[in-house]
Order: sequence, then structure tokens, then C-alpha cells
Amino acid sequence: MIFYGKNPFYEALNAKKIKKAYIRKDDKVKQLLQGNGIPFEELDHQKHRDRFGKDAQGYAFEFDIELVDIEHIASRGLPICILDHIQDPHNFGAIIRAGHCFGINSFMFAKDNQSPITPVVVKSSAGAVVHCSFCEVVNIGRAIEYLKEHGYWIYAADISGDITLEEIVPNIPFGIIIGNEGDGVRKNILKKSDIIFKIPMRAKIDSLNASQSAAVAFYHFFIKSS
Repeated sequence: MIFYGKNPFYEALNAKKIKKAYIRKDDKVKQLLQGNGIPFEELDHQKHRDRFGKDAQGYAFEFDIELVDIEHIASRGLPICILDHIQDPHNFGAIIRAGHCFGINSFMFAKDNQSPITPVVVKSSAGAVVHCSFCEVVNIGRAIEYLKEHGYWIYAADISGDITLEEIVPNIPFGIIIGNEGDGVRKNILKKSDIIFKIPMRAKIDSLNASQSAAVAFYHFFIKSS
């Protein structure tokens, strides 16, 4: 798949993961690609915009998303974010960005009823996708059970939580569930969680959006598990 955006491009370039690039005419970028032995196409401004759109910022590239199976994650005890039907690609990308910033580089999501990893997701992640791995599963509930069988503690963010986020001292390894933008974490998934927590707020509205909740939770887990 072809992805785009200046920040994702440079993250992929520095990580040596670009398979082919499509750039506007720019001697500096051209030299960087040549120096790294990366094949590329050079297009004038209008042709690049016509082909990839203005959001590409003059940078488009091919790279392979790192897909892993749940056994890979569990065997290494990696912290993981479990996405329960996140459907907005901007939210998906923002969650990945926050996770990477706070040490969570593995993400599990369902094959259906979930935003796939699109160019919008990659751009919204500011290139963090390049540094992360992804596990696509048919059934989130069964995948959570597998993680628990391998020693994971599962925490779910939900406004119905019995305890507040600040009360949590994470057990390791752990997984954090972030729910759908409108409906939150499904009840059958909440039942598989070890701990359901809420984020205390002082506001007249009742919740943060999914990516904001994720960022707050990731920061807390990062601080408490460091």
C-alpha cells in the first residue's frame, strides 16, 4: 500500500522501511533516497498532487505494515493496546501515536468493524505506525482469553469503571482496552477484563474521546510501570 505525509515519510526513511518513494522534485530528498539505495519516482508539484492529493505534502511511499500474531506478542510479554472496534481512522492514528510515545508499540484489533490501517491512519499517527506492530484477530474476546492464559492483566477504560485510573499500579504484562468512539467497550469484552477503570474528570461533559482517553491511560501506565 502507498502511504503519505512528511512526518511518516521521514520516520519510515530513518527506520529504513521505505520500499519505494514518490516525491516532488527536491534535490535534498532525492539525495537522501539515493544514499539509502531506495528506488523512487520524481514528479512535478501538480502531478504529485493529482496522484496523491494535497495531504501528501509532496511525500508518498510504500512500506509494509508489521503484522504479527498474538503468540508473538504473548511470548515476549509486550504491553499491548486492544482496540474494540475503533472506526475513525484519525482516532486510530492518534491512539497509535500516543501509544508509541508512552512505550506501547503493539496494537490488537478485530478483522471486522474496525478501521483498517489506511494512509489516513499512518499520517494521523505522525509516522508512529512505522515503529509499531499490529495483530489482527477474528475474535477479540478469545484473543483476550489467550493473553490472560499467558499471564496478562487486562485493563479496560470505561466510564462505568469501579476504580479510577490513578488507583492503578499495573501488573505486568498488561493490555489496555480502548472502546468504540460511540459505544465504548462492549459489555462482553468488559466481562473479560480484570480491572475496569474510569478517568476522573472535572467537567460538564461526560467523557473524553477515544484517543484522548488512550493518551491519558497510556501516560499513567508508562509512569507507574517504569
